Amino acid sequence: MKEKHGQKKSVPKEFSPQQKADVLRQYELRLITQAAACQILRVSPATFFRYLKKLGEGGVEALKHGNTGKRPHNRMEESRRSRIVDLISTKYCDFQPALICKYLLRDEGIDVSEEFIRRIVKAQDPVTRNVLLEEAHPLRRRRNRFGELIQIDGSPHHWFGNTKEACCLLAFIDDASGKITAAGFFPTETAAGYLRLIKEHVLRYGIPLAFYSDRHSIFAPVNAEDNEGDGTQFQRVCGLLGIESILALTPQAKGRVERLNQTLQGRWPKEFKLRGVGDITTANNHIEEFINEFNEEFAVEPLNKEDAHVPLSKGIGPEDIRRICSPWETRILSKQLTCSYKNLVLQIQAG
Repeated sequence: MKEKHGQKKSVPKEFSPQQKADVLRQYELRLITQAAACQILRVSPATFFRYLKKLGEGGVEALKHGNTGKRPHNRMEESRRSRIVDLISTKYCDFQPALICKYLLRDEGIDVSEEFIRRIVKAQDPVTRNVLLEEAHPLRRRRNRFGELIQIDGSPHHWFGNTKEACCLLAFIDDASGKITAAGFFPTETAAGYLRLIKEHVLRYGIPLAFYSDRHSIFAPVNAEDNEGDGTQFQRVCGLLGIESILALTPQAKGRVERLNQTLQGRWPKEFKLRGVGDITTANNHIEEFINEFNEEFAVEPLNKEDAHVPLSKGIGPEDIRRICSPWETRILSKQLTCSYKNLVLQIQAG
């Protein structure tokens, strides 16, 4: 039968002893040359003549591989394998292979490869799912220095399980190193949450050169007339601290923080469940622990080791940063030096 154009004839990965013997006998009968026989068996001339010697001394049985029928020296004990399979099916159900490896080693004392776990997961769920790939977006080169560009975003999700209300994770990630510099959970994505994280970032690392965000109304007024004065609370803080606010045109443009959100959505809810974290307050109390674990695993060294953060000027302390990063409201004082704020009447005392 002729092969169809463009199709290759299937070749066995390994030859059985009988197949090897058939080729060797064709050579002995001078039906094929030595070079042809070596090409068919895909072996060197030295190995070919070793096969001939074995065939002459012991027949077809002598051509069997020496390890045939033997237990592999690195094969895992069945009891240990069964325990791993059981953990994957129950405790670590729906975990990604990399995350399973992490917890098997840390909590169970089992050290196995990610590829081993991937094979087990695939065997448990043999149905191949069609993954819809997003339109390719060109990768952007990382910034050179830590603090040159901080990508920020909010990620609404059921962080504590589908039975709990969704909440929002706000996260800051450095573009040069991929390091999370600040993060926190809030009921919704609000300006107050971002101001709190700016305060935490500045007090810990200094003032970054720029923030990179989407075009949410938190970062820029929706209407041009609203841009009078200091703009939004976020713009006011950036202006006072000298931080450039860059607005992305598309979600793909701020791909680093978008990928961070996807990674954390796949990992943190499962880790929260294992560690008994079930609400915003508990999660925020342990957020530093989770941030440090992420940075140890995923952060990289910046191309330039110089820190781009600007240190606080002399005379500006933590209290000044807290005041700047608090929400500001404009009020007009009455003749009695009073103003209204959130159903309260405030009065400035003379002297």
